[in-house]
Amino acid sequence: MNKQAIAPAVSISLHDTKTEMLCSTSHMLMTYLEKSRGKDGMEQAIRETGMSLDYIQNPRNWVSFEYYCRLLDKLIEVSGDPMAPFHAGTYASSRKCMGPIEILVTRATSVIGTYKFAVRLSPRWSKVNEWKMLHAKGNTCRISVRNFTYP
Repeated sequence: MNKQAIAPAVSISLHDTKTEMLCSTSHMLMTYLEKSRGKDGMEQAIRETGMSLDYIQNPRNWVSFEYYCRLLDKLIEVSGDPMAPFHAGTYASSRKCMGPIEILVTRATSVIGTYKFAVRLSPRWSKVNEWKMLHAKGNTCRISVRNFTYP
């Protein structure tokens, strides 16, 4: 008989699933946790934030901005590094975090084209900020990201 360990069920707060941040935006944080703490450490950290691993790994699900901030706090806590969110951000363009769209975003366009693409698609993954392309010419571009006031 094949025995499998069953993870304890996590009751997810309805408030944590508010339609504000697409779960795929947290994949870079989970990748960082897995690389620095191992798979078990990453799973434990996610459970400690009150979230189901199955739920947050589904790129079609949403979490509240408040939950996302709690996840960032957990990232700092378990790593002991106040710069952990920055380091986790370096995984944002990895195939594991972007999935199949990675090829389109990173190879089928210029760097400025990639940023224009990100600005254009930003409403699809975040409802708590607004992205604008302020300048794009030659090899330079400037983007503005304005976070909405959050209670």
